[in-house]
Amino acid sequence: MLPVDNSFMENAETASKLNCAIEWPRAFQPFGGRLAVGVRGRQVIRSVGIAVGLGFVLALTLPVTASAESIRARTLRLEEEKAQHVPAEPAVAAPNIRFGIHYDFLRQDKTDTFAALTTSSLTIPEHEGHSTSAEIVGTVPIVGPLGARAMIRGAIGHQQRSLDGLERGNNEISKLGVGAQLFLRDPKVGSITVGGGWDRLSRDGPIDAEEFKGDAAFSIFYPDLGMGPVDWTLSFEFAHRQVSDVPGTADVDADRYVVTGQAGWYASDDVQIALGARWERAEEEFSSAEDTEGFVQVRWWLARSLPVELPIELTFGGSVGVSEYKLSPFRADNRMVYGANVGLVFRFGSGETLLDAVRRFD
Repeated sequence: MLPVDNSFMENAETASKLNCAIEWPRAFQPFGGRLAVGVRGRQVIRSVGIAVGLGFVLALTLPVTASAESIRARTLRLEEEKAQHVPAEPAVAAPNIRFGIHYDFLRQDKTDTFAALTTSSLTIPEHEGHSTSAEIVGTVPIVGPLGARAMIRGAIGHQQRSLDGLERGNNEISKLGVGAQLFLRDPKVGSITVGGGWDRLSRDGPIDAEEFKGDAAFSIFYPDLGMGPVDWTLSFEFAHRQVSDVPGTADVDADRYVVTGQAGWYASDDVQIALGARWERAEEEFSSAEDTEGFVQVRWWLARSLPVELPIELTFGGSVGVSEYKLSPFRADNRMVYGANVGLVFRFGSGETLLDAVRRFD
């Protein structure tokens, strides 16, 4: 038997370990249909294949990722736009009515002055004034931040110190009137109010008077920054009192100007403590009075403090100041004035707290 030469097979096996052959399609056989590649070549081919595969995967996933990011960004943008276009709260959360009854006390010191060029003197004794008043106020929304108030009010007793415009020295008169206001309000920012009113004043006898009023107020609702919310308010009022059936030629019509500024701090959602100042000037033909006072006013929402839940608000406060009285030809005289008040307000259809009632319902 002839010996078999296996050197060729061994050489081929060795070659297969060191080389690899790539079979090309017939149309692309630049080297006779086979291309021998070494170990480094196989590593290069493997790396190229991995790179091509990764590129293919990235080419498929990047558009999907970009699309998801685009959708997420679009969603966030729409949410931001929606938050920016949230409708503002209306001026009045719901129509409501409140009824208040109040008692006011005022003490005025004696007036003692004299004329500059004569020996004449003027003395007006000290006196105390008492007044009871009541009002019904209805508040309704109109549209968006615009709301309206209408009120009916009445009072009997001391009205305007010695400048009542009816008869000098007679301050005990009765009053009945109506009023209306329009206001713009954002419960988170503040409000602007304008309005007017008419009152009929009378006493025993033939003398009566009509009083025409105009008023404006500006409020800023300061948020709670850790010490409690604060309502800053500045208000103006003008009133002209026109007297009828006055004997003689004396003009006892009176004009009155009032400016009030206050800061109402909420010690809690149900208690407000207001500190403020008030300037008031009343003018007749021959006399005038100018008062400057400081005051404190407390409002306490009792609805959640009573055994039985009732929509009641308790108000009380006091004032002290100086009243400058002028009557020609006498010198002006400064006399002290002191005041106190207490009242109850019954609310119907209002908020659950005083803070809520004042800023969103009143």
